[in-house]
Amino acid sequence: MSESLSYLLYSIEHWESFSGYRASVVTIGISELNCLNEDGSSTLIYNDKVPSKMLSIVASKNVLFSTGSGLPNSKPGIDVYRYDKDDDCPINRDHYSLFFDLTKHPNFKKWISTASISANSANLALMSQWTLIKKEPIDPNNHHLTFKEACKILKKVSK
Repeated sequence: MSESLSYLLYSIEHWESFSGYRASVVTIGISELNCLNEDGSSTLIYNDKVPSKMLSIVASKNVLFSTGSGLPNSKPGIDVYRYDKDDDCPINRDHYSLFFDLTKHPNFKKWISTASISANSANLALMSQWTLIKKEPIDPNNHHLTFKEACKILKKVSK
């Protein structure tokens, strides 16, 4: 199967089915998420362990650290913490949701139709091994942190 089939094309008319506006969406192989704990607990993610398609996000000099949680966590994801010297609360948190096994995603049938590929056994096997990463809209109640709050999170996941 060619590498080009590992990406799902998602047409703009279905974009609103993702919560949020102008969200960033990428797919990666499940094997790239070996940075997450198998038990789903939060962990510190070192830059050399970040999934390759997220490297440009964490490569910024303003990124302080990243954390992640995997399955069986009910809402697995990756959080990226950045320093913003111009903000009243100097640490900004961006959350990226992880959706494992694309064949189980509620929009899977739309994706197959939009991408104009068949849901044959080979494609289904491939899609079951891919994870969708979606940048969530900013949550104003959970986006800005003080240094003290960021240090508490870092301490908790570094155990």
